[in-house]
Amino acid sequence: MSERAIDLVYTWCDGNDPKMRGLHKKFGQENMNHKRYTDNGELKYSLRSVSKYGKIFNKIFIVHDDCQIPKWLNIDHPRIVLVPHSSIIPKKYLPTFNSYAIELFLHKIEGLSDIFVYSNDDCFFGKVVGMEDFINNDGQIIVPCKNITIDRDLNDSLWKMNLSKAVRCLDKIDEKPRTFFSHFHLTISKDIFEVLWRLLRDDCVSLANHKFRNKDNFCVITVLKHLLCDFGNGIESEVKDSRLCGGQPNPYQIKKFNCANSGHSSGIKMFYESHFPDKSEFERR
Repeated sequence: MSERAIDLVYTWCDGNDPKMRGLHKKFGQENMNHKRYTDNGELKYSLRSVSKYGKIFNKIFIVHDDCQIPKWLNIDHPRIVLVPHSSIIPKKYLPTFNSYAIELFLHKIEGLSDIFVYSNDDCFFGKVVGMEDFINNDGQIIVPCKNITIDRDLNDSLWKMNLSKAVRCLDKIDEKPRTFFSHFHLTISKDIFEVLWRLLRDDCVSLANHKFRNKDNFCVITVLKHLLCDFGNGIESEVKDSRLCGGQPNPYQIKKFNCANSGHSSGIKMFYESHFPDKSEFERR
């Protein structure tokens, strides 16, 4: 695969936006915890890391709610492509505020490369990345994982319940131990989404109908990761040069692949600005 033959996809929202909060209220989530939807400028700084370290990426697709786009974003940049929810998600499921539901339809992005890298906006690069970080010498997709088995009946947090639900969904296909997906950039192929929808259609439809996360949802990326290894061209691999910062990122511990978990840290903006102070070409001047 040649340089710049792979695209990068982000999902983004700004839960601070009064319009978005109004929609949350309208659809029954007036008293919800907004931390999950809070925008601390993560996408801007993540794109600064792409500008600095991610020259291999071709197009950068930003999936967003139809009612908002980042105000600072240079939408005229030739590598930036805006993807409103309505362009990939059927109208009967909209609006949606459920990131799992949105992830079900990423393969519908027009013009997206067959193999792409998916990233949350709180993930960023700390060193130059090359194709060898995503595709190995045998042409296999590197799937970052932890050598920890997921319990099928976790219930001490919504996220863990969604992980367990993912494993129980996979059990319908093949019951075996399943490992955690490392929360960093995930390389994935569009065709594995078709496998997901074919084998777990009822579960996908049920999830798509939930406008907000709940205990009956499954973690889509966990299921896709395992399907990629079981039915696609994926191979599990522990990513050595990586760090989950847990909201307390240390500039002396920055790795090649990083996740800030920034919803847990009030000082995250200071960290981002100290590490990525310069505007990128993806920002308005």
